[in-house]
Amino acid sequence: MEALVCRKLGDPTATEPGSTESPVEVSKTYPIPPLTSDIAVRVKVTATSLNFANYLQILGKYQEKPPLPFIPGSDYSGIVDAIGPSVTKFRVGDRVCSFAALGSYAQFIVADQSLLFLVPEGCDMIAAAALPVAFGTSHVALVHRARLTSGQVLMVLGAAGGVGLAAVQIGKICGAIVIAVARGSEKIQLLKSMGVDHVVDLGSENVITSVKEFVKTRKLKGVDVLYDPVGGKLTKDSMKVLNWGAQILVIGFASGEVPLIPANIALVKNWTVHGLYWGSYKIHQPNVLDDSIRELLSWLARGLITIHISHTYSLSQSNLAFGAIKDRKAIGKLWSCICCRSNKDEAQARSQHGPKGKVHPVTKIEKWEEKITEANNNGMILVVYFSAPWCVPCKNIEPVFKKLASRYPSMIFVTIDVEELAEFSDEWNVEATPTIVFLKDGRQMDKLVGAETSELQKKTAAAADLLLKKP
Repeated sequence: MEALVCRKLGDPTATEPGSTESPVEVSKTYPIPPLTSDIAVRVKVTATSLNFANYLQILGKYQEKPPLPFIPGSDYSGIVDAIGPSVTKFRVGDRVCSFAALGSYAQFIVADQSLLFLVPEGCDMIAAAALPVAFGTSHVALVHRARLTSGQVLMVLGAAGGVGLAAVQIGKICGAIVIAVARGSEKIQLLKSMGVDHVVDLGSENVITSVKEFVKTRKLKGVDVLYDPVGGKLTKDSMKVLNWGAQILVIGFASGEVPLIPANIALVKNWTVHGLYWGSYKIHQPNVLDDSIRELLSWLARGLITIHISHTYSLSQSNLAFGAIKDRKAIGKLWSCICCRSNKDEAQARSQHGPKGKVHPVTKIEKWEEKITEANNNGMILVVYFSAPWCVPCKNIEPVFKKLASRYPSMIFVTIDVEELAEFSDEWNVEATPTIVFLKDGRQMDKLVGAETSELQKKTAAAADLLLKKP
């Protein structure tokens, strides 16, 4: 099988995998792991995501230091390939997701059946692969540890990263007033589009001044819960806006600097400091993790949370993927699709398309040709939404279309105004709006006329499943 193997510790961003300087290499002949017990399950990996912890593991700077050589990787999704004789929870062909200490950057991985979760009908497998660690960390931190409640003020540092975007969404679900801190116009725009109550751009604003002005305007006393995966000076500054009785969630130190939280101030202001090492719950309180992941999968199936996929990479592009994490270029999650079922699937896995989960307006024929070529070359489904500015039903279904684009980043979603491209719309026999056409290899595979949101959701889920079931 194909696997990314770490042979020595070092920076995986410096050179391409397999070079003499690189600590990692892509093995094409790594042994397929056997079933290790009667209740073991082997999963053929569909997608696996990249977390900052995976980068630190290869550097040798993570809390847990596995012996060399090892296969990195943590959360993943895939299809059950084989089961032990005593497995009762799963069958071959089931769609599952999970997380592991190591091993997901490979075509196959073996796990105990107790560690796997069924992916609900309608959930995108790529989204499911990016869910366990980032959303699991934020869910346990905010819901289980801080017990965040409606009306509390939540401040999220590093809000455009994987755990940050998860914390923002979970905060909104809990009814909190959410302050998001990030850097860069693209990240700021994304956070604003998610309905965050206040966004601080570190590139142009002072976090202390900005947050104090916001809480004063809203007649609030300060920040009740600080979610901190960053550390360093930003933590020190953020403590100056905390309310009496605030809770500090120490998630990580992406800045590279461990902050000092003065015990005397924590005493006077009655702060509670929570250290959260999410992976240790697997050993000490596994039921907490199980309940957390199941609730998150339920939220994903219902469209309450969205997994933002920043870039896609193959294993041979791992230096670029780790570089995006290192240089803070990623918005949300990075994933690598490595389970190739055909030449077109392999092309899709080895492509890097940039931001996923977006709706692309098509206003010129050249743009259409670009998108249909991208879909055809990479074995992807193209979902085409024909609408008109005067169409009232279009306004009702458009938000659902946008949510589906975020939920199914493995497909390409485009919109076409029938007035702007009238002749083109006629060629596709668009006689009413909205009309939504599903294309595979340039040919129509399904069609929906009208603003039936439930039908649109069913047809989109069926199209996504078709991609996964293709031999």
